[in-house]
Amino acid sequence: MPRALKKIAYKLRSVRGASVTFALLLFLVCAVIGSVVLTAGSASAGTFSELTEMDSRYYSVTSAAGLLRDSLDGARATVTVSTVTDITTTTVFTDGVGASPTVTRGVPSKSAPTVESSQAIIADAAERLAGSMTDSFTRTLSLQHNPVSGIDADALDVTVLQTLGTDGTLSFKLTNASGEPYSLILTFELQRTYSGSVNTVEGDQTVRVTAENSYTVTRVDTETAVDTSVYVWTLTGVRKADA
Repeated sequence: MPRALKKIAYKLRSVRGASVTFALLLFLVCAVIGSVVLTAGSASAGTFSELTEMDSRYYSVTSAAGLLRDSLDGARATVTVSTVTDITTTTVFTDGVGASPTVTRGVPSKSAPTVESSQAIIADAAERLAGSMTDSFTRTLSLQHNPVSGIDADALDVTVLQTLGTDGTLSFKLTNASGEPYSLILTFELQRTYSGSVNTVEGDQTVRVTAENSYTVTRVDTETAVDTSVYVWTLTGVRKADA
């Protein structure tokens, strides 16, 4: 083989310089992978920051919802109203013969409702219902609570929009007090049982003489009617709401 051809064949078989090409190729691959990892890390950091904020909003509201649920679900209020009425019975005797008695009922005097309940919200709702509400009632409350019992953590503030319907339904819209709003709505349905009793106490008779063998006998009795209503609220729904 001529010398020139041997030289060409040697160059074709030579591997000198291949390691440099491989190293460059490996560096390029590592650079691409590093870039992808950094981009993914940056995106994840932003997402994690948003998740942390969302988790804080979500937890503050759901924690408050759990507090209301535990406090009000199955809670009851007993409302007692007493109505006192004077009943006057008048009998006129003429020549010793009595006419048919005349019975007159006085103006009833109704007491303010007496509400027995350990939950202020339930007691307030029961007292309003005892007054026969004709319109729904809405008010805004501020609920501050500790997120986890036994752990030293900042108290959470949640705004509560309370609505009492004329049918006794209670609903609460809970929204975190800071940050982007997140809201939940809790609905409590009402069941009411009623019982009543009437007690009459006879009064003393008063005799007024009008003529010989003629007189008027008057007796004032006191009638007390006690009406008792037991209200029980039960949680029937929890749903996410637009803030």
